[in-house]
Amino acid sequence: VSNVISRAIIDARKNGIHIDAYSLLGYVYKTIAGENANPDVLNILNVDTFNTSIFSQEKLDILVQEPLSVYEYILEIAGKDAIFQIPNEVCYLILNADRAVMTLGDDETIYTPFAGLSDFAAHFPSCHFVGEEKNLQTWALGEVKSYFSHKNTKITCEDFLHKKEKYDNIIATPPFGLLGEYAIHKIIDNLYDRLNPGGNMVVIVPPSFLFETRSNELRRKLILEHALTEVILLPSHLFKYTGIATAILSLHKPMQTKYECFIPTENGQVLAQGDLRTEEYPIRL
Repeated sequence: VSNVISRAIIDARKNGIHIDAYSLLGYVYKTIAGENANPDVLNILNVDTFNTSIFSQEKLDILVQEPLSVYEYILEIAGKDAIFQIPNEVCYLILNADRAVMTLGDDETIYTPFAGLSDFAAHFPSCHFVGEEKNLQTWALGEVKSYFSHKNTKITCEDFLHKKEKYDNIIATPPFGLLGEYAIHKIIDNLYDRLNPGGNMVVIVPPSFLFETRSNELRRKLILEHALTEVILLPSHLFKYTGIATAILSLHKPMQTKYECFIPTENGQVLAQGDLRTEEYPIRL
């Protein structure tokens, strides 16, 4: 597949023909999906601009027979302009490892508010993935990947902030470095409120979330509610085209809120600690 596409691109350039790689992917999707093809996806990927004359029918048939290979190669040649992808190692660690961060049963629903390319769905096909993806092109590529992979997903192209539904399982990979309602601590707080009691949430965060001042109130809340179950620091350069370090934050929303009690002695040392469910002793962190 890679040889077929790369040779066609070289020949087209020699003849002054521009190839939109995403329109090629859209053509393969349209050919396979037929009447089931999503018209919004076709429009976003500019399928109508694809010039079929640069491929022989034999070569087009090869591409249609290997849709996932076409998909992966198209993203590869996009280089630094490629959509942000979750590495297979991270997906595996969260969902598939012997000691996976999130333990799931079959037929469970996982909410992905930043669905991206629906990478997690490929690693746990027995579950139903729902969510949102705000970026039009990313959403369209995710829809194509899900169709090629026969994955059980329902991702809408909209902003997660407009949603209020609650879920038992949430996996979030929010963008870093934004402000306002899209700041990492604001996103986590929003999603934690949408997590059902007894539910689990996994968020990929920058390490700065673990110590930055603006996240103090949220970290205090998560500690007081015994919500924090695990923090995994990931190596730098794990994600393509960026050296930003990341961490996996694992949260569990208790059925009943616990309060941590620290009882100091006169010299300031901690005498004992345990759960306290009365209002007699206020807690300060």
